[in-house]
Amino acid sequence: MGSPEITTKRRRPPTFENTTMTDDQKMTFGIKHLKKLLKRAEQLGFSFEYEGENYPEYVHNLWLSLSKNPVLKERTAKIERELSYGDTIQLFSDTILELYSN
Repeated sequence: MGSPEITTKRRRPPTFENTTMTDDQKMTFGIKHLKKLLKRAEQLGFSFEYEGENYPEYVHNLWLSLSKNPVLKERTAKIERELSYGDTIQLFSDTILELYSN
């Protein structure tokens, strides 16, 4: 009789993507990373001036533009992975208002 085969699974080191965050941690994460994203987008020439169009449409279109940008798309994807799309858009909208409303 041979000895039974023992298999072990290698555990992945914890990362934000595979751990559970509380709602407060998600909000803190989202705000921090959205501010960094907006600062980098400014450096790339994005403008965040709201010109009175439909505000929800403006926010969605701006997020879409950022998420399609080759330099920023990885950052936007990371934020969406940690938050839901709806939470991301809401925090994104709030952050834009906080940083860019006069």
